[in-house]
Amino acid sequence: MALDAYRGDVIRPAKDGTFQNPKFDVTSDCVTVVGDDGTIELSRPLEEVSRWESDRLSKHSLSIGEDGRAFFSPSSPYSGRPLAEGRELFYNGLTIGPVGANIHDHLLQPPGVPGPLMRQDGSGWLRDTLVEGELPAKYDLDRARAMIRERLTLMVKAGVGRLFGWPTSSEGTARIVLEEAKRLGVNAQTGIVLMDRMDQEKLNVTIDEARSAYESLLSDFPGQVAMIHRFGIACQEEITAWAVDFARRHGLQFHTHFDESTNEQDFHACLHDGESIFETYQRQGILGEGMNVVLAHAIHTDPEHIRWIGERSDLRVAIAACPSSNAHLGSHASKDGYVGFPYQKWQEAGVPIALATDAGAGRLTSVFQEAMNERGRQMGFYCDGEFPSEQMLWAAGVQGSLVMGDSLESIAIKEGQLADFAVVELSGSNGTYAPGAHRGDPSRQIFRYVEGAATSPERIPAIWVKGRPVKIDGRLNS
Repeated sequence: MALDAYRGDVIRPAKDGTFQNPKFDVTSDCVTVVGDDGTIELSRPLEEVSRWESDRLSKHSLSIGEDGRAFFSPSSPYSGRPLAEGRELFYNGLTIGPVGANIHDHLLQPPGVPGPLMRQDGSGWLRDTLVEGELPAKYDLDRARAMIRERLTLMVKAGVGRLFGWPTSSEGTARIVLEEAKRLGVNAQTGIVLMDRMDQEKLNVTIDEARSAYESLLSDFPGQVAMIHRFGIACQEEITAWAVDFARRHGLQFHTHFDESTNEQDFHACLHDGESIFETYQRQGILGEGMNVVLAHAIHTDPEHIRWIGERSDLRVAIAACPSSNAHLGSHASKDGYVGFPYQKWQEAGVPIALATDAGAGRLTSVFQEAMNERGRQMGFYCDGEFPSEQMLWAAGVQGSLVMGDSLESIAIKEGQLADFAVVELSGSNGTYAPGAHRGDPSRQIFRYVEGAATSPERIPAIWVKGRPVKIDGRLNS
């Protein structure tokens, strides 16, 4: 039988962890064994393995030597070698922890398009990326599949196990997202992107077309569909009202862009009689009773609006933060100079933040790299210059999973649970820096986990998602 066993430290999201107070339990030198059905059959310190039932050990061709260390049994092809040497994966510096969760990525936006997001004359990155990416992909599904497959493959290699993907305004491209994600083993959600006020008229969609597409997707992919509203600039009142009503009636999460740049805010105000994006979304019911909303970017949001959103008990809101994209598009610029992403204000208001790559604007495929970038843009703004490593890992993996409907229990790394974790080589391992140098200092060890995953996909030899081996021995299992 195939043996999937790992030796290394384990970083588990704590049961009482929250976005405002992220917590992890770090256990040193564990043996973790995944059974044939994808369930974690063993995950405990090596010193306790000898007390594990002998019949369960032998099931995995494991036994305990006279010195108390775990060995492969004679029937195993690794017979005679210590557990720590039985496979390429068994080397110092490995740590098991949360997979990456990417909750906002435009899968059909091409590389090489310069910013800014939009200019006063209507040109800019948004127009060019639609013309060069989404528009041809909408009418050429082979092209769309190739683009989506490439991007998803790069994401999985980089440690992403969960994705909310934005295709374009067609049912065909949404189906491709879910089909390709299933092939790779990624938990994915999507929808068709609503827009009916674009200069590129072939990207526009009618209410009847949207209704037909969403009903079809919900029938074939229950639990994997959400409403995608591009933003107030792209969607007129009638289609927005339909989208809000449909999302409410079907219990769908509602994704949209929000306060990404001052140019966007100014353009929106021109189209909506001087209203801010917040005021429009309030009036339209996007930020209304019973809604479950993911707001992408949310850089230039007024502190009073942040406070209002945080105080609403009848409204669920999460923020998709996209640091590399925002840097690429100059989204932090304003007439008063640089405006930092208000991470701490959203956190203090109780509004969770999960990290995302955003795609064409930035081109990264790793939320662990985005965690390093978020740390960079928060230096000097957050906690007197220190962005906690626990916050980095929570935003890169745990919170995105929660936003997409998982619970802390369902992503727990423990015996009896479906395997759902990444295996990461800590930064500095296999070099002059001792892998165990920070044992006893969870914050430093968590930082090295994120930094290791961000450094290279080669430092992520294995990924499991909901009991499925997505990446094994450094190779995708699709």
